[in-house]
Amino acid sequence: MKAPIFTSMFFCLTFLCSTSCSKHDIACGSDNVQPVPTYSYPAWHPSGKYIAFDYLPLQSAQKSGNGPCSEFSYAYYPDSSGLWVMNNDGSGKRQVTHFQVKDPCWSPSGDWLAFSVKGLLYKMPFDGYVFDTTRMVVLTTSGIGSSPSFTDTGDSLYFKGDTSARGDAAYLFKMAADGTGLTVFQDTKNIMNDPRCISSGEVLYGSYDSLTKQGQLFSFRGNMSTVRRITSTSDVYKVKNRPAYFGDYIYYEQYGLWRVKADGSNSVKLCGDSYEGYTVSSNGKIAWVNFDLQTLNKTSGTIWVMDADGSNKKQITFNNTF
Repeated sequence: MKAPIFTSMFFCLTFLCSTSCSKHDIACGSDNVQPVPTYSYPAWHPSGKYIAFDYLPLQSAQKSGNGPCSEFSYAYYPDSSGLWVMNNDGSGKRQVTHFQVKDPCWSPSGDWLAFSVKGLLYKMPFDGYVFDTTRMVVLTTSGIGSSPSFTDTGDSLYFKGDTSARGDAAYLFKMAADGTGLTVFQDTKNIMNDPRCISSGEVLYGSYDSLTKQGQLFSFRGNMSTVRRITSTSDVYKVKNRPAYFGDYIYYEQYGLWRVKADGSNSVKLCGDSYEGYTVSSNGKIAWVNFDLQTLNKTSGTIWVMDADGSNKKQITFNNTF
Protein backbone atom coordinates (compact mmCIF):
# COMPACT_ATOMS: atom_id res chain seq x y z
CA MET A 1 0.00 0.00 0.00
CA LYS A 2 1.11 3.58 -0.63
CA ALA A 3 1.64 6.08 2.17
CA PRO A 4 -1.62 6.99 3.87
CA ILE A 5 -3.40 10.26 3.28
CA PHE A 6 -4.51 12.07 6.42
CA THR A 7 -7.78 13.89 6.34
CA SER A 8 -10.38 15.38 8.60
CA MET A 9 -13.50 13.39 9.32
CA PHE A 10 -15.63 15.80 7.27
CA PHE A 11 -13.52 15.42 4.12
CA CYS A 12 -13.45 11.66 4.49
CA LEU A 13 -17.24 11.57 4.65
CA THR A 14 -17.66 13.96 1.73
CA PHE A 15 -15.41 11.83 -0.47
CA LEU A 16 -16.47 8.36 0.56
CA CYS A 17 -19.74 8.22 2.44
CA SER A 18 -22.99 7.71 0.57
CA THR A 19 -25.03 9.42 3.30
CA SER A 20 -25.12 13.18 3.73
CA CYS A 21 -23.99 14.40 7.14
CA SER A 22 -22.01 17.33 8.48
CA LYS A 23 -19.09 17.46 10.86
CA HIS A 24 -21.40 18.68 13.61
CA ASP A 25 -23.95 15.92 12.95
CA ILE A 26 -21.36 13.17 13.38
CA ALA A 27 -19.26 14.60 16.20
CA CYS A 28 -21.87 15.96 18.59
CA GLY A 29 -23.88 13.58 20.72
CA SER A 30 -21.32 10.77 20.84
CA ASP A 31 -17.80 10.36 22.18
CA ASN A 32 -16.66 7.91 19.53
CA VAL A 33 -18.27 7.56 16.10
CA GLN A 34 -17.15 5.59 13.05
CA PRO A 35 -18.50 7.24 9.87
CA VAL A 36 -18.01 4.40 7.38
CA PRO A 37 -17.12 0.71 7.78
CA THR A 38 -13.85 -0.67 6.45
CA TYR A 39 -15.68 -3.53 4.70
CA SER A 40 -19.13 -3.38 3.10
CA TYR A 41 -21.51 -5.14 0.68
CA PRO A 42 -20.20 -8.73 0.82
CA ALA A 43 -21.43 -10.99 -2.00
CA TRP A 44 -20.93 -14.75 -1.88
CA HIS A 45 -19.95 -16.45 -5.15
CA PRO A 46 -22.43 -19.20 -6.18
CA SER A 47 -19.66 -21.81 -5.77
CA GLY A 48 -19.23 -20.77 -2.14
CA LYS A 49 -15.47 -20.35 -2.68
CA TYR A 50 -15.21 -16.56 -2.82
CA ILE A 51 -16.70 -13.40 -1.35
CA ALA A 52 -16.59 -10.09 -3.23
CA PHE A 53 -16.80 -6.91 -1.16
CA ASP A 54 -16.10 -3.19 -1.10
CA TYR A 55 -13.03 -2.22 0.92
CA LEU A 56 -11.84 1.05 2.46
CA PRO A 57 -8.56 0.21 4.27
CA LEU A 58 -8.05 2.49 7.26
CA GLN A 59 -4.55 3.35 8.47
CA SER A 60 -5.46 5.06 11.75
CA ALA A 61 -8.10 7.10 13.55
CA GLN A 62 -7.40 9.86 16.02
CA LYS A 63 -9.73 11.72 18.35
CA SER A 64 -9.21 15.30 19.53
CA GLY A 65 -11.14 16.89 22.35
CA ASN A 66 -13.51 15.35 24.87
CA GLY A 67 -17.19 15.34 25.55
CA PRO A 68 -20.16 15.41 23.17
CA CYS A 69 -18.46 17.45 20.44
CA SER A 70 -15.21 15.59 19.86
CA GLU A 71 -13.56 15.65 16.45
CA PHE A 72 -12.01 12.75 14.58
CA SER A 73 -9.27 12.54 11.97
CA TYR A 74 -8.83 9.51 9.77
CA ALA A 75 -5.94 8.19 7.72
CA TYR A 76 -6.67 5.70 4.97
CA TYR A 77 -5.13 4.25 1.84
CA PRO A 78 -7.13 5.63 -1.13
CA ASP A 79 -5.14 3.67 -3.75
CA SER A 80 -6.18 0.44 -2.05
CA SER A 81 -9.90 1.22 -1.73
CA GLY A 82 -12.34 -0.40 -4.15
CA LEU A 83 -13.82 -3.76 -5.06
CA TRP A 84 -11.91 -6.72 -3.62
CA VAL A 85 -12.41 -10.50 -3.56
CA MET A 86 -11.25 -13.08 -1.02
CA ASN A 87 -11.56 -16.76 -0.18
CA ASN A 88 -14.54 -17.78 1.94
CA ASP A 89 -12.40 -17.94 5.10
CA GLY A 90 -11.07 -14.39 4.71
CA SER A 91 -7.72 -15.39 3.23
CA GLY A 92 -6.32 -14.46 -0.17
CA LYS A 93 -7.69 -10.91 -0.34
CA ARG A 94 -6.95 -9.23 -3.67
CA GLN A 95 -7.95 -5.91 -5.17
CA VAL A 96 -10.04 -5.79 -8.35
CA THR A 97 -10.81 -2.09 -8.93
CA HIS A 98 -9.50 1.25 -7.68
CA PHE A 99 -13.00 2.69 -7.32
CA GLN A 100 -15.58 1.80 -4.72
CA VAL A 101 -18.76 -0.08 -5.60
CA LYS A 102 -22.16 -0.76 -4.04
CA ASP A 103 -24.42 -3.80 -4.02
CA PRO A 104 -22.30 -6.36 -5.91
CA CYS A 105 -24.37 -9.31 -7.14
CA TRP A 106 -23.20 -12.50 -8.90
CA SER A 107 -24.91 -14.10 -11.85
CA PRO A 108 -26.23 -17.63 -11.13
CA SER A 109 -23.34 -19.18 -13.06
CA GLY A 110 -20.82 -17.01 -11.20
CA ASP A 111 -19.16 -15.71 -14.37
CA TRP A 112 -20.43 -12.11 -14.01
CA LEU A 113 -20.59 -9.62 -11.15
CA ALA A 114 -23.05 -6.71 -11.38
CA PHE A 115 -22.68 -3.65 -9.16
CA SER A 116 -23.46 0.06 -8.83
CA VAL A 117 -20.97 2.95 -9.12
CA LYS A 118 -22.26 6.48 -8.49
CA GLY A 119 -25.78 5.50 -9.53
CA LEU A 120 -24.89 3.64 -12.72
CA LEU A 121 -24.93 -0.14 -13.11
CA TYR A 122 -22.09 -2.24 -14.50
CA LYS A 123 -21.14 -5.87 -14.84
CA MET A 124 -17.72 -7.49 -15.09
CA PRO A 125 -16.68 -11.03 -16.16
CA PHE A 126 -15.05 -13.51 -13.77
CA ASP A 127 -13.27 -16.69 -14.90
CA GLY A 128 -13.44 -18.50 -11.57
CA TYR A 129 -10.48 -16.72 -10.03
CA VAL A 130 -9.70 -13.46 -11.89
CA PHE A 131 -11.89 -10.55 -13.00
CA ASP A 132 -11.34 -9.08 -16.46
CA THR A 133 -11.57 -5.34 -15.83
CA THR A 134 -10.98 -4.60 -19.54
CA ARG A 135 -14.35 -6.18 -20.41
CA MET A 136 -16.50 -4.23 -17.98
CA VAL A 137 -19.96 -3.56 -19.42
CA VAL A 138 -21.97 -0.38 -18.75
CA LEU A 139 -25.60 -1.43 -18.23
CA THR A 140 -27.21 1.97 -17.53
CA THR A 141 -26.13 5.43 -18.67
CA SER A 142 -28.73 7.66 -16.98
CA GLY A 143 -30.99 7.78 -13.97
CA ILE A 144 -30.08 6.37 -10.58
CA GLY A 145 -29.69 2.60 -10.25
CA SER A 146 -28.77 0.33 -7.34
CA SER A 147 -29.31 -3.15 -5.88
CA PRO A 148 -29.01 -5.23 -9.08
CA SER A 149 -30.18 -8.84 -8.90
CA PHE A 150 -29.87 -11.48 -11.64
CA THR A 151 -32.82 -13.70 -12.42
CA ASP A 152 -32.32 -17.44 -11.86
CA THR A 153 -31.70 -17.90 -15.60
CA GLY A 154 -29.07 -15.15 -15.64
CA ASP A 155 -30.48 -13.51 -18.78
CA SER A 156 -32.08 -10.54 -16.99
CA LEU A 157 -31.58 -8.26 -13.99
CA TYR A 158 -33.93 -6.44 -11.68
CA PHE A 159 -32.78 -3.29 -9.90
CA LYS A 160 -33.96 -0.33 -7.89
CA GLY A 161 -34.05 2.79 -10.04
CA ASP A 162 -35.19 6.32 -10.52
CA THR A 163 -35.34 8.21 -13.79
CA SER A 164 -35.68 11.62 -12.14
CA ALA A 165 -32.70 13.76 -11.25
CA ARG A 166 -33.81 14.23 -7.64
CA GLY A 167 -33.65 10.58 -6.67
CA ASP A 168 -36.66 10.75 -4.35
CA ALA A 169 -38.86 8.24 -6.16
CA ALA A 170 -37.89 4.58 -6.18
CA TYR A 171 -39.26 2.03 -8.62
CA LEU A 172 -38.15 -1.42 -9.69
CA PHE A 173 -36.80 -2.03 -13.17
CA LYS A 174 -36.03 -5.11 -15.23
CA MET A 175 -33.65 -5.28 -18.15
CA ALA A 176 -31.84 -7.88 -20.23
CA ALA A 177 -28.39 -8.85 -18.98
CA ASP A 178 -26.85 -6.66 -21.70
CA GLY A 179 -28.74 -3.57 -20.48
CA THR A 180 -31.46 -3.50 -23.16
CA GLY A 181 -35.24 -3.86 -22.94
CA LEU A 182 -35.98 -1.77 -19.86
CA THR A 183 -39.29 -2.43 -18.05
CA VAL A 184 -40.55 -0.50 -15.03
CA PHE A 185 -42.58 -1.84 -12.09
CA GLN A 186 -44.31 0.74 -9.92
CA ASP A 187 -46.31 0.59 -6.71
CA THR A 188 -48.47 3.72 -6.73
CA LYS A 189 -48.69 3.80 -2.92
CA ASN A 190 -45.26 2.73 -1.75
CA ILE A 191 -41.57 3.28 -2.39
CA MET A 192 -40.03 0.06 -3.69
CA ASN A 193 -36.43 -0.98 -3.06
CA ASP A 194 -33.86 -3.79 -3.15
CA PRO A 195 -35.34 -6.44 -5.48
CA ARG A 196 -33.97 -9.96 -4.99
CA CYS A 197 -34.79 -12.76 -7.42
CA ILE A 198 -35.25 -16.28 -6.11
CA SER A 199 -35.15 -19.54 -8.04
CA SER A 200 -38.91 -19.97 -8.32
CA GLY A 201 -39.16 -16.83 -10.47
CA GLU A 202 -40.48 -14.80 -7.55
CA VAL A 203 -39.04 -11.32 -6.86
CA LEU A 204 -38.71 -10.16 -3.26
CA TYR A 205 -38.57 -6.46 -2.46
CA GLY A 206 -38.83 -4.03 0.41
CA SER A 207 -41.58 -1.42 0.36
CA TYR A 208 -42.01 1.74 2.42
CA ASP A 209 -45.36 3.46 2.87
CA SER A 210 -44.77 7.20 3.23
CA LEU A 211 -48.21 7.66 4.84
CA THR A 212 -48.07 4.99 7.55
CA LYS A 213 -44.24 5.23 7.81
CA GLN A 214 -44.02 1.44 7.83
CA GLY A 215 -41.66 -0.80 5.92
CA GLN A 216 -42.77 -4.27 4.83
CA LEU A 217 -41.59 -7.11 2.59
CA PHE A 218 -43.51 -8.09 -0.54
CA SER A 219 -43.01 -10.36 -3.52
CA PHE A 220 -44.41 -10.59 -7.03
CA ARG A 221 -44.22 -12.64 -10.19
CA GLY A 222 -44.43 -11.64 -13.83
CA ASN A 223 -45.93 -8.20 -14.40
CA MET A 224 -46.99 -7.57 -10.76
CA SER A 225 -50.52 -8.76 -11.41
CA THR A 226 -50.13 -10.81 -8.22
CA VAL A 227 -48.39 -9.16 -5.28
CA ARG A 228 -47.92 -11.02 -1.99
CA ARG A 229 -47.38 -9.25 1.31
CA ILE A 230 -44.94 -11.18 3.50
CA THR A 231 -44.55 -9.19 6.72
CA SER A 232 -47.11 -7.30 8.80
CA THR A 233 -45.03 -5.49 11.40
CA SER A 234 -46.32 -2.29 13.02
CA ASP A 235 -43.00 -0.56 13.68
CA VAL A 236 -42.60 2.83 12.00
CA TYR A 237 -39.65 4.55 10.33
CA LYS A 238 -37.94 1.20 9.84
CA VAL A 239 -37.24 0.04 6.29
CA LYS A 240 -36.62 -3.63 5.57
CA ASN A 241 -33.59 -3.75 3.27
CA ARG A 242 -31.86 -6.34 1.07
CA PRO A 243 -34.23 -9.32 1.32
CA ALA A 244 -32.74 -12.73 0.55
CA TYR A 245 -34.12 -16.26 0.46
CA PHE A 246 -32.73 -19.57 1.66
CA GLY A 247 -34.60 -22.73 2.57
CA ASP A 248 -37.96 -21.79 4.04
CA TYR A 249 -36.78 -18.41 5.30
CA ILE A 250 -36.49 -14.84 4.06
CA TYR A 251 -33.71 -12.67 5.46
CA TYR A 252 -33.54 -8.88 5.64
CA GLU A 253 -31.71 -5.97 7.27
CA GLN A 254 -33.52 -3.64 9.67
CA TYR A 255 -31.23 -2.26 12.38
CA GLY A 256 -29.64 -5.68 12.41
CA LEU A 257 -30.17 -8.89 10.48
CA TRP A 258 -33.47 -10.78 10.71
CA ARG A 259 -35.04 -13.88 9.27
CA VAL A 260 -38.70 -14.71 8.89
CA LYS A 261 -40.51 -17.75 7.50
CA ALA A 262 -41.66 -17.45 3.92
CA ASP A 263 -45.26 -17.00 5.11
CA GLY A 264 -44.23 -14.01 7.29
CA SER A 265 -44.35 -15.80 10.64
CA ASN A 266 -41.71 -16.47 13.27
CA SER A 267 -39.55 -13.37 12.84
CA VAL A 268 -36.18 -13.74 14.62
CA LYS A 269 -33.33 -11.25 14.99
CA LEU A 270 -30.04 -13.00 14.19
CA CYS A 271 -27.72 -10.12 15.09
CA GLY A 272 -28.05 -6.46 15.96
CA ASP A 273 -25.07 -5.04 14.14
CA SER A 274 -25.69 -5.54 10.40
CA TYR A 275 -26.10 -2.27 8.49
CA GLU A 276 -23.82 -2.36 5.47
CA GLY A 277 -24.89 -5.45 3.57
CA TYR A 278 -24.93 -9.22 3.99
CA THR A 279 -25.00 -12.27 1.74
CA VAL A 280 -26.31 -15.82 2.00
CA SER A 281 -24.31 -18.60 0.33
CA SER A 282 -25.76 -21.51 -1.64
CA ASN A 283 -25.48 -23.72 1.45
CA GLY A 284 -26.96 -21.17 3.87
CA LYS A 285 -23.82 -19.63 5.33
CA ILE A 286 -24.27 -15.92 6.02
CA ALA A 287 -21.56 -13.26 5.71
CA TRP A 288 -22.39 -9.84 7.12
CA VAL A 289 -20.72 -6.59 8.13
CA ASN A 290 -20.48 -6.20 11.89
CA PHE A 291 -20.89 -2.42 12.11
CA ASP A 292 -21.28 -0.46 15.34
CA LEU A 293 -21.69 3.25 14.64
CA GLN A 294 -20.08 4.24 17.94
CA THR A 295 -17.01 1.99 17.90
CA LEU A 296 -13.86 1.78 15.82
CA ASN A 297 -11.70 -1.24 16.62
CA LYS A 298 -10.57 -4.60 15.20
CA THR A 299 -14.13 -5.95 15.04
CA SER A 300 -16.32 -3.02 13.97
CA GLY A 301 -16.86 -2.61 10.24
CA THR A 302 -15.48 -6.08 9.47
CA ILE A 303 -16.96 -9.17 7.81
CA TRP A 304 -18.20 -12.06 9.93
CA VAL A 305 -19.84 -15.36 9.01
CA MET A 306 -22.51 -17.42 10.76
CA ASP A 307 -24.86 -20.32 10.15
CA ALA A 308 -28.33 -19.75 8.71
CA ASP A 309 -29.90 -19.77 12.19
CA GLY A 310 -27.47 -17.17 13.58
CA SER A 311 -25.20 -19.63 15.39
CA ASN A 312 -21.42 -20.09 15.15
CA LYS A 313 -20.53 -16.45 14.53
CA LYS A 314 -16.92 -15.99 13.42
CA GLN A 315 -14.90 -12.95 12.34
CA ILE A 316 -12.99 -13.44 9.07
CA THR A 317 -11.64 -9.94 8.30
CA PHE A 318 -9.99 -7.41 10.60
CA ASN A 319 -9.03 -3.76 10.96
CA ASN A 320 -5.35 -4.58 11.34
CA THR A 321 -4.32 -1.05 12.35
CA PHE A 322 -5.91 -1.47 15.81
